[in-house]
Amino acid sequence: MAIIPQLSILESQNASLLSIYDNTSGFGSPNPDSNAMTSATMVFSFDKITGTTILNFVIFFNTIMSVTKTDTLGNVTNLDLAEYDFMNFPNTSATAWEFPASFFGVSNTFADQYLTVTYTLGDGSETWTNATMFLLDQAACCCSQKAIARYADNDCKDSFPTKIVNALYGLKYQNAVGNYVAARKTITQLEKLCQDCGCGCGGNNS
Repeated sequence: MAIIPQLSILESQNASLLSIYDNTSGFGSPNPDSNAMTSATMVFSFDKITGTTILNFVIFFNTIMSVTKTDTLGNVTNLDLAEYDFMNFPNTSATAWEFPASFFGVSNTFADQYLTVTYTLGDGSETWTNATMFLLDQAACCCSQKAIARYADNDCKDSFPTKIVNALYGLKYQNAVGNYVAARKTITQLEKLCQDCGCGCGGNNS
């Protein structure tokens, strides 16, 4: 089996933070070990954020030597390794890197959307690339909780919590079976339901 670059990305409940760690498979014979990797590139592309954020890593025997960031406007900066805990490569769930929404050009929190990450690893002579889609849905999850709580306090119509929860379940099932066209439509539906209910949470991509 070839090396398959793979990241795990978790969104915080308040939709303000992404935690990222590596779970690449295929290192070791007959493929190179992880300590042979000399470079890594992560390209982050969001449905609702114009442009991409790119991280370029220089690696030497499982140690991250430097990281540059190209932001959504094309500006390139050298990142402080200590600030983001860029130490060992690959990192694990115990050493997940945490990036606030502002890192990707968002002022406070993420709107619900899909995030596609193209992850490339290289050993100086060969590269391996894999793209993965991640669903960000914590704004809708928060909205459903608020709608139920408001209904319990007799503060909203009973139709809102039911519609929001059903749409949220639908979104998760659509995502699970890879029906991304329908899932994106459901995200839009949830945004309107939460706005009409007055139960919106986060979702600021400005």
